[in-house]
Amino acid sequence: MRSRGSEANATEDTYWKMLLSQDPTSLCRRTLATFDARNATYTLKVADLTYTIATKSKTIAPEVDAGSSGVSWEVRLLILAYLTGATETPLVGKWVSPVEFSGGDLFFSSDAHNLSFADLLLAFKSPEDFLAAGQKLGAKRDKIGDSSFVLQTVPRIPMLFIYWVGDAELPSKISVLVDQSARSHLAIDGLWLAIRVSEKRLLHIAKSMNGPSVPI
Repeated sequence: MRSRGSEANATEDTYWKMLLSQDPTSLCRRTLATFDARNATYTLKVADLTYTIATKSKTIAPEVDAGSSGVSWEVRLLILAYLTGATETPLVGKWVSPVEFSGGDLFFSSDAHNLSFADLLLAFKSPEDFLAAGQKLGAKRDKIGDSSFVLQTVPRIPMLFIYWVGDAELPSKISVLVDQSARSHLAIDGLWLAIRVSEKRLLHIAKSMNGPSVPI
C-alpha cells in the first residue's frame, strides 16, 4: 500500500507537468497570482503567507518564515491544485457548506476529512480568542454565530469560520462555509486541503497565544 507521502509526491508531479504547460498570463488572470518572467516564479498568497513557486526548480517556499521546518504537503498540493484548476468564475455571494457540493457528503463523512474541528475547539476555549486568531491572519470579522470571520484562504476562495458557544445540552462547535463559486476553482479534495491549511494556520496562531500544548 502506498503511503500518503508517496501519493502526494505522485500527485505533485502531475500538477507540476500541468503547471509548466500553462500560459503564465492566462494562469495569473484565472488565479490572481503574479508571475516574474525573469525568474520564472509565481507568487501566491495563502491565508496570511505569500509563497514563491519556482517553475525551474519545482519548489515552493514561503517569502517569510512560516514557523515550521518546511512547506507541508497540504500547502504544496493546495497551491498546485489551485494554480492549475482555478477559473475566472467570480464570487456568487452565497455561503454554503462544503458538504453540499456534489460528492461532499460522502467525502467529508470520513474520519480523515471530517469537519468537526476538534483541534480548534481544544485550542480556542472562547469565541473571542477564536476571532482574535482569525484577525491575526488578516481575516475580516463577520456577524454570524458567537464569533465569526472571513479568511481569504486563496485569492478566489474566501472561507467563513463560525464559532458557536455550547450549553448544557449541546457542546461548542466550529463550522466553515465557502462561497458557492468555490467548487469552480477546486475539487472536493482541494477544498478540504484549503480548509485544512486554514485550520493549521489558526492552530499556529493559537500556539503563539497559548503555548506549546496546542496541537498542530
